[in-house]
Amino acid sequence: MSWHSRALQEGIVRQGDWPHRRVVGKQFPPYGDSNPDSWGVQHAMHPTLDEPAFVRWYTSDAVVDVVKQLLGREEGDLQMELSNLLINPESHSALHEDSCLFVVPGSHKQRALSETPDASKNPLDIPGAIQVTLQPGETYDARAQRATLHPCMGDAELGGTVRARNILQHGIVDWVAGDAFEETLTTERARKMRERLLEMARMADEKGVGVGYSSNG
Repeated sequence: MSWHSRALQEGIVRQGDWPHRRVVGKQFPPYGDSNPDSWGVQHAMHPTLDEPAFVRWYTSDAVVDVVKQLLGREEGDLQMELSNLLINPESHSALHEDSCLFVVPGSHKQRALSETPDASKNPLDIPGAIQVTLQPGETYDARAQRATLHPCMGDAELGGTVRARNILQHGIVDWVAGDAFEETLTTERARKMRERLLEMARMADEKGVGVGYSSNG
């Protein structure tokens, strides 16, 4: 998988030949082209990339079994969603006892809001924020090149309209619905997950759900 990661980072994305990228300075779609630098690759399973390894990994037992355990759901409940590649993500750990880390438990389940206080001013102004003291010894090798596959997989039954908007805003259905992508799916599991994603899109359309963007920044 590392060869495929490097090909995306150092090839078409860095050269500007891949339009689906997360530009530096923008956390949420629409990303646009306001910055030539990228911090992420969108749609790693897109058939145009011709990298079926990402599809095989996303739908593998190793990934799906973990998702089933985390969500407490069965395989038939899972729908295909996003699969991105984050370029050079870093985690900053403490060399000495350090209280610079602030976290908001449960915030990963909420969409970002424009009215959320600016964490750069005072992190504790954010509702629910807590300060965490890190102990020395939890470090990483800053010289190592880093890349992280960043997929998500959803519950087809419990996701609802909020989930539909959060996923569909990335334009994933534009290519998942096509024959070219369908031909890359070699297992029944992968095909069923795709069908459930497309069904979510159809239901959202029938209910008149305005996809729009969860945030703009």
